[in-house]
Amino acid sequence: VIKQKWLETIQSLKDYNHSLAIFLKVGQPLHFDGQTLKVAFKYAFHWERIKEPKNHLKVLEVLTKIFGQPLELVAEIDGNLEVNGYDNNGSVVKPETASQLVNDVLEKFGGEIIE
Repeated sequence: VIKQKWLETIQSLKDYNHSLAIFLKVGQPLHFDGQTLKVAFKYAFHWERIKEPKNHLKVLEVLTKIFGQPLELVAEIDGNLEVNGYDNNGSVVKPETASQLVNDVLEKFGGEIIE
């Protein structure tokens, strides 16, 4: 259920901000307790962009619409996380492809990986 709603969230955000949807694509929902959704990211860069005030508000708005209630979104940064993404059909993208997605996003926005 969480995976499906996560994919709905990503899809809904594409209409608002395609780049924001890309940042969420590389996240992995870890846990949902009914009030808080915890998402893992390999790189802090992704979470930093998502939690920018206007982006964060939009993500929370979409999550509220999809989950049917207001949620809190929290993140865990895990440098050992295998980066997976999702294609437009909801299938998991292989790590090599997901890594390329990360590199494309970093290049587009001028980010860098800091370890």
